Amino acid sequence: MKSLLIDLLRSIGLGVVFGSIMAVVSSGFVLGVLYFTGLRGRMDFMQSEIYGISLNPIVILWLLLAASLVVMTRRLANIDAWQTPADSIYAAHLPDSLLDHKKGFASTLAAFISASGGASVGQYGPLVHFGGVMGSLFRRVTGGIFSMDVFIGCGVAGAISAGFGAPIAGIVFAHEAIIKHFSLRAIAPIAISSITASAMGQYLFGSRQLFQLSFAPPELISSLPFLIGCGIVFGLVAVLFMVSVRFFVSIGKKSGLSITTLTFSAALVCGSVGMVFPQILGLGTETINDVFAQEQTYTFLFILLFAKIAMTAVCLGWGLFGGVFSPALLIGATSGMISGKLLAGVGFVGLIPVLSVGGLAAVSASIIGAPMSAVLIVFELSGSYEFSVAAMICVVMSTLVSYLLFGHSYFTRQLMDRQIDITMGRGHLRMTELPVTKYVRPSDYLAVDGTSSVDTAISNMVTAQVSEAYIIGKANTFIGKVLLFKLMAAQQAGDTNTVALAKMVEPNPLVLDKESSVASAIETASDFVGESIPVVDMSTQKLEGVITEADLLQAYLELQNDARVIEN
Repeated sequence: MKSLLIDLLRSIGLGVVFGSIMAVVSSGFVLGVLYFTGLRGRMDFMQSEIYGISLNPIVILWLLLAASLVVMTRRLANIDAWQTPADSIYAAHLPDSLLDHKKGFASTLAAFISASGGASVGQYGPLVHFGGVMGSLFRRVTGGIFSMDVFIGCGVAGAISAGFGAPIAGIVFAHEAIIKHFSLRAIAPIAISSITASAMGQYLFGSRQLFQLSFAPPELISSLPFLIGCGIVFGLVAVLFMVSVRFFVSIGKKSGLSITTLTFSAALVCGSVGMVFPQILGLGTETINDVFAQEQTYTFLFILLFAKIAMTAVCLGWGLFGGVFSPALLIGATSGMISGKLLAGVGFVGLIPVLSVGGLAAVSASIIGAPMSAVLIVFELSGSYEFSVAAMICVVMSTLVSYLLFGHSYFTRQLMDRQIDITMGRGHLRMTELPVTKYVRPSDYLAVDGTSSVDTAISNMVTAQVSEAYIIGKANTFIGKVLLFKLMAAQQAGDTNTVALAKMVEPNPLVLDKESSVASAIETASDFVGESIPVVDMSTQKLEGVITEADLLQAYLELQNDARVIEN
């Protein structure tokens, strides 16, 4: 009873603390970006007009300033790559892993600077990762009163809840997109964190309506075929966006240019486009509301769609930093508005509102890999059951298409690029991280001299009751492996008293590199038949020891059991 009470108090305390922190940080981040955005917008002393197009060069200057500060942040923090929600996902799947706090905080700062300067990036990804970093820090400070995924989940749920004012979506997002499992022990602190973040944010900073969703509820039956068809289109748009970002990342790596040069190049390119088309700059929340107002032309919407995709890809691919969630919301809303207008042009009227909202949910769900969270965000923002169901239809089709063409999400694809496959589950992931040397038997094998006779080796193996022996050279180098049944067959075939044992070694025996993981060792040994497998340092050919199939099976069972304990 006492331990139950302690766990309950810990869950409440952890949730309240995390929710309060994320309410302040998330709201402060967004309000800070909006302040600098407004400040930039009021600087019109350089504004001019060419051929009827209003140009404001101050946009380029702001982005160059942001690029300078981002480069400075990178150098001061000694960062080779920014951290993203992918790192939080990875850390949540490894109970002993800790995020790099300095890199995490520096990444959040760089995202704030980039968005404040007008870069075409979002805020939710950096805030989600900030929540993960805070979770990792709290786990280190508190000594691990909860598992790593619970701490990270609390931070992530608080970030989404405070950012959208959607506590239910925050709870589901933490489980669905980051820690990727539900457990009774984890749900309490994560739920408390999410609810606290929303309530505290409203209390300290007031209620903020992100999107103006004042549409009449849709007719679901008549809209169903169009929702399904457009959902497929939204999935293709999401794939185009993710592929574009990866394309510009690869261009940056192949260019041979320094990261400083690339960062300033991103600022110049984005600033040049933003000077002519300012709607692509910054977080894009106001632009989404302008799209919902249904006052734009086809030309404007198409330019906005492709310019936002391209400029976000340039910024993220060439050194400016931020999230992909906010750009995905704008890209999705624009795609939905275009689809609705096209259908209205051929006689199917009344679909613009539902497709705009459906596109917003569908594209973002495909990119972040959180379909249920996207639907719940629509529900909590609109309060409409009909809109939520309509959005769910678009989300289901979109995520199916993007999964088949690209993968589960942009974040899981980032991890796949680092040879980390979280889709196989926690047990498999830990096996890929755990070195096989942890289970090696360093001296549990029979070593024989390669110059000794076959008869001597047989006698030694019978005495030791083993069917395999290892020929070891100087400095414990691995020479080869001999099998008892083959030695006995040779003995029966003739006089082997003077035959050197080195001539009887097995050709191409199965050998494991000491750098191998448990997962690769299990895969390599899947067809092995024998007593033991040598584990060798391939650089020096030194025999580190042997491992058996029973050892590998025991490792597999232990790691799978650890994963079940965490998830339960």
